[in-house]
Amino acid sequence: MKTYYRIWLEEELPKLISYRSNMDYTLDLGCKDLRYRELLDGMYVGVDVNPRVKGKDVVIADAHHLPFVDEAFSVVLATELFEHLKDPKKAIMEIYRVTKSGGELILSVPYLFPSPHEEYWRFSENGIRLLLNELFEIKVVRKIGGLFTNFFTSLFIFLESFIPKKINKIIYPLYTLLRIASKTIDQYINTHYAYAPISGILVKAKK
Repeated sequence: MKTYYRIWLEEELPKLISYRSNMDYTLDLGCKDLRYRELLDGMYVGVDVNPRVKGKDVVIADAHHLPFVDEAFSVVLATELFEHLKDPKKAIMEIYRVTKSGGELILSVPYLFPSPHEEYWRFSENGIRLLLNELFEIKVVRKIGGLFTNFFTSLFIFLESFIPKKINKIIYPLYTLLRIASKTIDQYINTHYAYAPISGILVKAKK
């Protein structure tokens, strides 16, 4: 079952990705299972150190050392990646190098929830701005999740480990209803309160 945070993030991503022609190359950093393949127009290239899906458009590589020529990509997507990188600054410099002038970077980072994978960082909005501002012009910053999203996500993660799958299917409508309600409330809180608790941050920046 996807977390409230992940569902909210995936609802927002298509709104930030600009249309590109079929001749443009798009890069999906940390592509894993290629879940965002259909979101990216143009010629798709996925990069991951350990991809779950293999193919001619998937390259096994590290974000700190990208095996591409300068200014190769019109769009670079990096979702839930930077918390796993040992040197985020070096990775940003590599992304800058392979992004075309006028190209876009779409980046998301979690703020609250831990991952079962190795992590090193948590970024606030100011932290993301500090990381990007020297190289990219930030166009959009969106707060994802909030107090109620965090609470119900934590609750359902806890319950999912105890409740049998058959019962999980029965309570799924309740899960969906609470997700919609919590998103509506959190959007209001995030809009009206500067220091609202959030689950993560989604950014669109331009080179």
